[in-house]
Amino acid sequence: MCFIFFENNEELFKTVIDRAFSCIYDTISEVKAPADQLIQKMGSGFNQIIQAHRDEALMVMQAHAISGFGIRERVRNLFLKSFESL
Repeated sequence: MCFIFFENNEELFKTVIDRAFSCIYDTISEVKAPADQLIQKMGSGFNQIIQAHRDEALMVMQAHAISGFGIRERVRNLFLKSFESL
């Protein structure tokens, strides 16, 4: 029996990107520190992500260069939303 959960490979990839990006965003957005320590604390949080979810983090960092317009647009919007909300 064959199950189809996604309309196409692009939709599958977008879902994977969404999940990976959410993990990174959640970790960074939970950082609480005084202004003079904020960058260091965010860097530490990102290092933890790299240690635990290296492949997903690398995928998010490289996804903006994928040839599929829909995927690039999705990644651009994810970065824009995170920038505006942090």
